[in-house]
Amino acid sequence: MKSVVDKDQVTKLILLWVGTALHNWSRVEGSVINVLWRCMGAPSPQPASIVWSNIVNLNTKLRIVEQIVPLKIADAEAIKLWSKISEKIISASKSRNKLAHFEIVHFENGPRLVPKYQSADMGDMARADTTPENVIDRYLLNFEE
Repeated sequence: MKSVVDKDQVTKLILLWVGTALHNWSRVEGSVINVLWRCMGAPSPQPASIVWSNIVNLNTKLRIVEQIVPLKIADAEAIKLWSKISEKIISASKSRNKLAHFEIVHFENGPRLVPKYQSADMGDMARADTTPENVIDRYLLNFEE
């Protein structure tokens, strides 16, 4: 027997999961701003935040931090660690961007999280495995490693 899905409840869950993922991403960026602030030697995080928010491209932001870190940190292992962290952030940003640019589309069989401006036939999308659990599992950011 097929279970009845409360479409409004599924929509709320999708929004909750997406919101949580984007909030977590904001915390990652905040941590990088703190690294930038400490390396800048500014009396408060405000100058670092201003620099960060005025650079559009994440790769550029991270490259700037990567170039500033060795100016303040002499430990070669710490610099290598920062490079690895920076690479992970860049990799995760691709997932963040996909998640941030999805939208909820209501199909007959329930709401689905689908890419905006999807060029594929929406009928195929309705049958695709885009259940909230599948999409969120693929795109939630995991920085526990």
